[in-house]
Amino acid sequence: MFVAFYRLLFVMMVLFALFEGGAMAARAEQNGLTYISENCYPFCYRDDGQPAGFTVDLLHRIWTELGQSDSSVRLLPWARGLEMVRNEPGTVLFAAARTPERERYFKWAGPILSVRLVLMSLKERGLKIRNERDLEAVSIGTVRSDAVDALLKRRYPKVRRFPVNSTELNMRKLLSGRVDAVGHDEFALRMYMEQHGLSPDRFEFVYVLQKTPVYFAFNRSVSDAYVKRFNAVLQRLRESGVYSNIWSRHGMSPPPIYTGNGS
Repeated sequence: MFVAFYRLLFVMMVLFALFEGGAMAARAEQNGLTYISENCYPFCYRDDGQPAGFTVDLLHRIWTELGQSDSSVRLLPWARGLEMVRNEPGTVLFAAARTPERERYFKWAGPILSVRLVLMSLKERGLKIRNERDLEAVSIGTVRSDAVDALLKRRYPKVRRFPVNSTELNMRKLLSGRVDAVGHDEFALRMYMEQHGLSPDRFEFVYVLQKTPVYFAFNRSVSDAYVKRFNAVLQRLRESGVYSNIWSRHGMSPPPIYTGNGS
């Protein structure tokens, strides 16, 4: 009887150790992740040197709901952040379009919101783009490796792309006449104009490339269980109205969510 008791006790101790070890590993995973984004007002930007914006506020609320402490958030040029999260364990990129090219490199939670990928030019240029032939006749500034850059490269390989590291550099090139148009998310371009005191009357959106949802993209080392929990909280926040309230705090209404794979 004593032998059976001690065997049972031993098995229970082993199971407890495995459970506690798994719980500790899960806590270490969720608190040890590094979140990467780019400087793109109003979604993510620096305020007094600290990351701020809609997606950062949403992220903090998700962490609270998960019962975890805040993780590190870093703002990097988009191409560098994309490459980092693709290759470094324990990293997360936001907000990333879920493209066919990216699908197998990440685990996904979302969508966070949707964006409309457009080309914008100066009105004084009178630029007209109606088809692919028109696209090939203009020079387009893009952010290196972002959704527009990847879409143009894949779908319109003959288009003259001029990738740089930031929207700010692209806008300088557009204003100085070094490119005919810039490609980016329409909402972010509108917010850029507002933030930098540029009159919207000087610009026009000349072509819509695609509407697409964007996501949190986790390095594949992050456990499926954590990504599933993270995504469940995100969906719950949207359904409960918290998501809309965060947008309201930034003086905006939540944009509609488009379905389907983006670029």
